[in-house]
Amino acid sequence: MKKKVFSTLLCLCMMFSLTTFNFNDVYAYSNGSYYEKTAYTATDLYVIDIQNMTYAERTMIATLQGIVANKTSSQIYIIDSDPHFTEDAYLRYLNDLVSKKGITYQEVNSAWDLINTFSQYIDGYILYQTGTDSVNVANSLAGILDAVAVEVSIETTAQNNSLSLVQDVTGKTESWVVDNYWNQLNHSIVIEAKEDDEHSTHLRDFAAMNKALVFYDGNSSFRTSIMQKLEPDSVVFGWGDTSGGSEEAFISNSSYNGVMSIPSDWALNLSVLSGFSAGTYSQNTSQATNEENIHYVTFYVSDGDNLQWALNRGNEDDWWGSQSRGNFGIGWTMPPGMIDLAPSVLDWYYESATSNDNFIVGPSGNGFIYPKAYPASELDLHTQRLNEYMGKLDMGIVAVIGRNSFNDTSIWDKYTMQPNIDGLFYYEWTQYFGSPYNGDIIWSNGKPVISTSVKLADGLSYAYNKDQVVNYLNSQPTNPNNESGYSMIAVDAWNNYDLPATLQYIVDRLDSNVRVVTPDEFVRLIKENINLTAQSFELLTPSNGDTWVSRTNTTFDWEDSFEADSYQIIVDNDSDFSSPEINVSDIMTSNYTSTITLDRMTKYYWKVIAVDDNVTTQCNDIFTFNTSYF
Repeated sequence: MKKKVFSTLLCLCMMFSLTTFNFNDVYAYSNGSYYEKTAYTATDLYVIDIQNMTYAERTMIATLQGIVANKTSSQIYIIDSDPHFTEDAYLRYLNDLVSKKGITYQEVNSAWDLINTFSQYIDGYILYQTGTDSVNVANSLAGILDAVAVEVSIETTAQNNSLSLVQDVTGKTESWVVDNYWNQLNHSIVIEAKEDDEHSTHLRDFAAMNKALVFYDGNSSFRTSIMQKLEPDSVVFGWGDTSGGSEEAFISNSSYNGVMSIPSDWALNLSVLSGFSAGTYSQNTSQATNEENIHYVTFYVSDGDNLQWALNRGNEDDWWGSQSRGNFGIGWTMPPGMIDLAPSVLDWYYESATSNDNFIVGPSGNGFIYPKAYPASELDLHTQRLNEYMGKLDMGIVAVIGRNSFNDTSIWDKYTMQPNIDGLFYYEWTQYFGSPYNGDIIWSNGKPVISTSVKLADGLSYAYNKDQVVNYLNSQPTNPNNESGYSMIAVDAWNNYDLPATLQYIVDRLDSNVRVVTPDEFVRLIKENINLTAQSFELLTPSNGDTWVSRTNTTFDWEDSFEADSYQIIVDNDSDFSSPEINVSDIMTSNYTSTITLDRMTKYYWKVIAVDDNVTTQCNDIFTFNTSYF
């Protein structure tokens, strides 16, 4: 917690045994990860089709799934014979586990068969009423009490299968859970899940496994209080209340409180998938030729913060399975947390990627945040952790969503100071993926922060369709030595089209002097071709108006000027610097000690000019000082 009342904790520890309070189980970030691993990695799976279960049975089995993941290597896996997309991605991942990890499995047709199979690992059931807070209450307590969530409509069946009541939470609220169980719950992960039938299964296993609070209370003061209770740079899974038309309200609220969001309200099997070890990841993207008279363009796909999108789309024909994928460079935004949450799925993506598939970090780092809203100290922590993840994933670019913050380099400096971050792709929330910055580039620690040129999406007033993108790109300047020679196109992941095929349509109609490159190469070319000018800096000592400064061996100090190749210092007793006593060039450091003896008791003016290969940038200020008698 951000605020710990130690006396209260001491009393609580005296009241309960350590088996009740195992704080190591509920605090997350350690060993370079936000997430605790399950106690057991699955070796054999009991597979059940979600379509063979009622909504009440789905919640019961999801909570059982999360509990047993911490009890045994024999675990539960859920597939869907009637998926929303054209294939059941989870069936693909199951087959991949069989072929790559040696997993064995057997199919189960009845939820109650699973209850009987795993009865030794549970102490009974928690009773709830569907459509009320109590479903989330039961889910929150499942991992703590080792009890499955049972809806009142199936209580008799549960009793007939030898389950006994552990706790009745019908009528209990989510705030009741916080008041009575907060110190037994996870303080780094919470889950937002609606109390309806559609959300009867998804993420509920992960909640039970992690002893995580599950809640859904709109954009309320209660939600804010939960965000404030969490550890710095914590995670909220699921998805919040978009009844106001967008996610802006709850993403802002989470960000202001130092909590990142991972959209995941349709994610299944995380309790199983997160139990596997991560592989070693490297990208082998194609190298672009640095040419003259060319306009360079890169495409990047939106919504890489969305874990469920990466999991559920799978290999369908209009996504990763498109015949057009691999013909040209595409940037696929991905959630870095997949390395912990679904490493075998991440393995599959990396192994099946072509040299034209380039993975970059989804917005705005380890999870969806508005960086400007994130508390400064927690953004420092977030970017440091992000740097660790990017090193493991061989990623160099971060896509960020900002709110009127493109020109605020103090934010981006926190990202670009990290050695594994080569550049940032910026898109503006206030126009969603539209951009008021039109591809402008600013620099932070010698790394480009590149704003979106245009967004590709059908039927949106602020976006371009595919023909408009073609016309736009073919009309752009072909000077790679200027930022106008580069276009970054945001591709809307949500449009109902074959995304790679749509990009193929655009690529096929581009002029011969327009080159499509991967995001990594796009950033490299910008850094190589656009000459940076020396940046402004500050004079330090002698400070302005300083007195009694030594007139011999006088030492001058100033800040480093980014991109400066050398410095020139000029000192004169006249403000026009017409006859300087000191005028020295080719200084390679940000300090200089004079060998000239200055006049006694004299007022001097001094300035420094930063020099690079193309221009000179004079310091904005001229300082004065007065020499001593001696």
